[in-house]
Amino acid sequence: MREIIPLTPTGPAPMPAPIPASNLPGPETVWLYPKLDDFQITANFALREFHCRCRKKSCHFTLVHPKLVESLQTLRDRLARPLFLTSGFRCRIYNRIVGGSLRSYHTRGMAADVLCAGGEDWEELAGAAADVPAIGGIGRYPGRGVIHLDVRPRERGELPIAWSA
Repeated sequence: MREIIPLTPTGPAPMPAPIPASNLPGPETVWLYPKLDDFQITANFALREFHCRCRKKSCHFTLVHPKLVESLQTLRDRLARPLFLTSGFRCRIYNRIVGGSLRSYHTRGMAADVLCAGGEDWEELAGAAADVPAIGGIGRYPGRGVIHLDVRPRERGELPIAWSA
């Protein structure tokens, strides 16, 4: 049974009630909000940054795993530079359009593609990400300056899985 944990917004906007989730893909704990909702979920990230980028009328919600949000905020704090999400949650249709894996962590609210302000190079950004305990996957998109980060499970002391597309 998955547990839905509503977010406590840090901004002035009232927190919307989460939609009941049943039979959702992914983690045991996930945040689920209507796609039109927006509020600060950490000091530096708003819910809208995690919304699916598709424009399909059938795409109504956003899934976000709390470990992803916490990990991205931790990474941003360590780098002391803004991180820009180029892709967060993806509905299955949009994931297929962009060529994502059938079992993409994006479709479970457990991944984000990130661009770092200040021209952070792959090795430095990946190294900083590898030190964040919940990050389990790090991927590189050469020529785009973007890296994929996900919170797939990993054993204590185990390094994140890393790859280059």
